[in-house]
Amino acid sequence: MKKLLTLLLVLLLPFAALAEEIADPDEVLETIYLARMYRETRIRNVQDMNSRDWLGKVPEDATVEVYEYGEEWCLCGYEGDVGWLPTERLYEMWQVSDVPLPGFIPMYGLAIMLEEAFVTVEGYEGNTLQPGDAVVIATEDGMVTMNRDTAQLPEGSFRYEPFVPAQEAKPGDALYGFTTWYQVDESDKLIVGRVENIEIGVERVTGTVIMPGEEFSFNDLCAPYSYDNGYKKAPNISRDGVGVSGGVCQVSTTMFQAVQGLNVELTEWYVHSYAGVQYARRNHDCAVATWKDFRFVSYYDFPIEVTLYAQDGVLTCVFRRGGE
Repeated sequence: MKKLLTLLLVLLLPFAALAEEIADPDEVLETIYLARMYRETRIRNVQDMNSRDWLGKVPEDATVEVYEYGEEWCLCGYEGDVGWLPTERLYEMWQVSDVPLPGFIPMYGLAIMLEEAFVTVEGYEGNTLQPGDAVVIATEDGMVTMNRDTAQLPEGSFRYEPFVPAQEAKPGDALYGFTTWYQVDESDKLIVGRVENIEIGVERVTGTVIMPGEEFSFNDLCAPYSYDNGYKKAPNISRDGVGVSGGVCQVSTTMFQAVQGLNVELTEWYVHSYAGVQYARRNHDCAVATWKDFRFVSYYDFPIEVTLYAQDGVLTCVFRRGGE
């Protein structure tokens, strides 16, 4: 009898584990993200693409609620159905809770370079930092995010300035920021145009003060994205790979990643595509166009000021507490 009970237990264990995967329709769930579907996909009761235990189909470009996020599967809701969708089919995730976006790496302060330093990661040519350059770092010892990887600043090559919590910040103190990287090549006309477009965006946004409760609009400052508005033809994320104002989206993307660490509400935002861009982690880019804006509302009880630095391939955005 004991052997029979043991055998039954062994046989039932897989079914018990499977039951744990099945979504409970009566459970009260909190939405942590909203996400778009990359392609039509069946929402399932179990985390198994081969299972026939599915509830319905979620169309391409549909918006779903995400209740639990995992590297392979997400518990989601769509039109009354609650079940599992493969994580790889979701993108353009909107943060609607205190849970950071997947892949978010918190930044801790600024590195003000004291000496020249070369920084690179696999698959990228790298950049040479110069004395005085400002770079946002994720650790006190100088870890930086570069494209979709991380790199390390040389020991002793910088002075560390930590971000200041809002409740302790005084006018001029840095609250949060982010750095992205780009190539500079004076022999390539299109790359030169892209660098100029970045610098135009930097010039037009830097110094903007956002008052408590005020909504910031990137397009109010930088659009239209045309020759008449000073922009050049440059590489961009499009079918042709080239267009007027290519590079401005790196300015909006750098800002978008910086506001993820601020007390603001995102009101308009778009990714470039499912694959994203080289200079940002997937789902952390921010596309702008005549019909696509980047907007957010500040919930601070004091003004905040945005400063951008285009430093020969090193693009840094810093939000500081403004004056009273």
